[in-house]
Parts: sequence; structure tokens; C-alpha cells
Amino acid sequence: MYSELGANTREFSLKFYNFFLVIAAGLVSAALLYFGTGLHPIWWLVWLAPVPVLAIAPRLRGGAAFLLGFIAWLIGEMNQWNYVRHQIELPPQIIILYFLVPAVVFGLGVLFIRSFLRRGWLFLAALAFPVYWVACEYLNAISSPHSTWGNLAYTQMNCLPVIQIASITGIWGISFIMFLFAGTTAALLSGAGKPWQRRVLAIAGGAAVCAVFVFGKWRLQSHPSAQPVVVTLVAKDVPMSVYLGSEEQALKLFREYADEVHHATPAGTEAVVLPEKIGRVSESALAEVDTLFSSAATATRTAIVLGLVRKTPSAGFNSSPFIRLTGEWKRTTTSIICCQA
Repeated sequence: MYSELGANTREFSLKFYNFFLVIAAGLVSAALLYFGTGLHPIWWLVWLAPVPVLAIAPRLRGGAAFLLGFIAWLIGEMNQWNYVRHQIELPPQIIILYFLVPAVVFGLGVLFIRSFLRRGWLFLAALAFPVYWVACEYLNAISSPHSTWGNLAYTQMNCLPVIQIASITGIWGISFIMFLFAGTTAALLSGAGKPWQRRVLAIAGGAAVCAVFVFGKWRLQSHPSAQPVVVTLVAKDVPMSVYLGSEEQALKLFREYADEVHHATPAGTEAVVLPEKIGRVSESALAEVDTLFSSAATATRTAIVLGLVRKTPSAGFNSSPFIRLTGEWKRTTTSIICCQA
């Protein structure tokens, strides 16, 4: 009787311990993602965010592993609620998709890595996660009118050595090295594989990450022949209602920006950069916008980069006109169309 009671107690303790580990893993991943992303990300937290959930996934059934990853990612994304709901004022149905789709993608990624770890395939597990994530980001970029908006590589903007890899691989290399680290660490912590496999994986993964940092450090310390350019950034705090308002409101805002460039550009500035999507204007109004900033460029003797959405009967295009002065301070305008808006 006592032996049966002791066995039941141990079984209950084990279940409680496993339950505690699952909850702790989900909360830690959510917290790391919450503070590692958003408008003011702490760059190194994103490297760690997937690790707790990925490491514990082999212990769970498929449905539980997916649900854990889904909920952890969904909670971590909540740092953007105020931004998408109140600042850029997305419609409710878009907000739902904005939060649910990445959570589902991460949940499926957890299942993908779990399948390798349960078979003891450490190297494939470590490599599968960055390949899976970068592939999803790439498919999103080529299919979405907003291109790479939301890509987690942007969370690394304050880590200059890491983002230097983009000079070789583009933005995809940044996400890849982040999640190679996460996948490798999770595989090592999962307990899967043989000791020699874990040693080799630790060495290989560590070498890859170190190589990226060493390259980045070297590139930052190199001295390119190009001369630095003095840039002034100008931005106004404008409610979303102005962007969504009439063309006359947009033109009024452009006039305010042109006036600000006239009066606030410091001496020695070579280029003034204005925000993306200041306003939406039709083809017929582009001439007035061009005249406004041509005058400002001439008066301040600077180049100006401004952001606007060029409206056509069928669509809108996120454009970035570049107004520069060449030769004897003659103006030329180049319009860079970023993507459909």
C-alpha cells in the first residue's frame, strides 16, 4: 500500500515538474520575444527567444508543442498592440492576421524542429530552423506588398557587427545567423543525440556565429575610400487620420515639411531625409510636391529624400523621390518606387 502511494506521489511530482517546465519555457520565450522585438528591441534577446520552446518540444506531443509555440509567440507579439491598434490604426481583421499568422508560423516551426530532435538528428535540427524561418520571411517578402516589413532582421539594427553580413547575403543572412544560434542552442539543450554529436555541433555552431561577428568587426574597422555624408533627419508627429485624409491635407503637410527643411536644416548638411509615406498624392499633384522640395533643395543646397504614396486609378505605390543638385546646382529628380502600397 505504501509502495503504491509512493509511486503515485512520484508520478504526480514528475507530471507537475514537466508541467512547470512547459509553462516556464513558454513564459521565458514570450518575455524574450516581447523585449527583443517591437519599436525599441534589445537585439540579443531575439537570439534566445525561440530556445526554451524549441528545447522542450521533443518532450511534448505534437499538438502540445504547436500550442506552446503558438501561445508563446502570440504573447511576445503583444508589445506591438498599441502601435498597430492606436498609432497606425490597422483595421481589426488585419490586426488579427498580423498577430495570428506569425504565431502559427512559429508553431509549425516548432513541430518541424521537434521532428528532427525526436529522431536524434541534431545537425539537421539546428540547420532546419534558420532555413525554415528565412524561407518563410522570403516568401512573405515576395508575396506581400509591404515586402520585408516585419522581418526580424530589423531587430538587429543596434548590433552593427551582425548587420554587416547583409553586405554579402542581404537581409536574409541576419535572420539566418540569429536562428542558427537559436536552433543550435535548443538542440544542445534538448538532450537529443550522442555526446560526440553535441560537441561537434557546439563547435560548428559557435564557429559560424563567431565568423559573422569577426567579419562584422573587421568590416566596421576597415576604411573605405568613400567620404562620409552629413545627413539631417526631419520628422513630424502626425496622426494617422492625416495620412488617410484628403489630398489637400497631404499637400498641406508637404508644405509644412518643405518649410521645415528651409528653416531647420543645419549648415553643412548634404542630404535631408524625410519619413516614408508622408502623404498620398495623385499623379496630378506630384508637380506641386516636386516644386516645393526643389525650392527647398536649392535654398539649402542639399539633396532631399522624401517618402510619399503615389496614387493611381488601380493602386498606390510607395515611392521615394530623390531630389538632388548636380553640376551647377541644377536639379534632377529620381523616383524610387519601393513597393505597392
